[in-house]
Amino acid sequence: CRDGGEGRLDFEPPERRSATPPPSLRPSSAKSKRERCGEKIVPRRLLLLRLPSMALRALLMLMLMLAAPGAAGPAMSLEFLDKAHCNDGSPAGMYARKSQARGKASVPWVIYLEGGGWCYSENSCQNRWKKRDGRMTSDVWEDDLEADDGIFSQDCDQNPTWCDANHVYLRYCTSDGWIGTATRTNIGYSFEGSLVIDEAIKTLMSGYMEDMPRLRRNAKVLLTGCSAGGRGAMFNIDRVQETLPNVKGFFDSAWWLTDIQPFYDRGKWITEEAQDAFDLYKPNLDNTCTRAHRSAEHWKCFFAPFAMPYVETPSLSQVYQYDKALLCKAVRCWAEEPTWGGRLLAYAEDWRGGGL
Repeated sequence: CRDGGEGRLDFEPPERRSATPPPSLRPSSAKSKRERCGEKIVPRRLLLLRLPSMALRALLMLMLMLAAPGAAGPAMSLEFLDKAHCNDGSPAGMYARKSQARGKASVPWVIYLEGGGWCYSENSCQNRWKKRDGRMTSDVWEDDLEADDGIFSQDCDQNPTWCDANHVYLRYCTSDGWIGTATRTNIGYSFEGSLVIDEAIKTLMSGYMEDMPRLRRNAKVLLTGCSAGGRGAMFNIDRVQETLPNVKGFFDSAWWLTDIQPFYDRGKWITEEAQDAFDLYKPNLDNTCTRAHRSAEHWKCFFAPFAMPYVETPSLSQVYQYDKALLCKAVRCWAEEPTWGGRLLAYAEDWRGGGL
């Protein structure tokens, strides 16, 4: 998935796509997807016959319809959430688009939490801030988001279950896996991910958003996300279900594992990051999970093997076993050996075979 949630190891099995690939983030005036991905687009040759003008126009229109890829659906519009904030204090926000279905008695909702890593200390947050990529502030966000693929596709041949849904895309700007409630910290950043989810649902249920229907309490809702967004859905879904009883969950690439010693015994291990993050975020963790561990180990509830057994809302979780982000976090490879030499690859493979 986008934003580092799913990577690939060298010499891995054939390419697999994430089950819920997020949409392409681009202004409406940006280049097409094929141009962005570097594919050379060669125009089709058209054979123009000597036909009357009306017939020629009709022929050209038909050829263009057959040659062109499926048209993208309407762009999703940005709605700021003034009572919940990004790391820098700017308003959090979401992109939303109403269903294009006509005459349906009940329209489902997809609420998607964007992924994109985290920061857990003053140094890691300062390094994240320097990227200025919209993951800590909303000041650089686009007004519109073109979302026309994956779970947001409005092509019912490609996306038969969710093509007619009301689509909501929550931008990730809190760097906390959507679990924080810290409005102030001693490092100058807030971590309000859990509060952003609450405020987004409250706003959707208020019915005052332009061009969006009201989210009803009895609506069928899918709460989902990828990587940090998948973990956010996992951490928050039982609380969301108290407000939206018909919500279900899908957690994509959300599994961080902790039961392996790192290949390199230096730098911060993922469990150490989690302990620092726990102290910083004031996390809104499920009480049933925290009660199962002594207070010094509450940070374990950041990890799916510990948290998932306590999720009561019907949900599905998936993880790609060659997810490079997951493996690198587990064996601490990131900066040391980005090309994955033989010894490190064998170490990760042994762990993957025994740990998953």
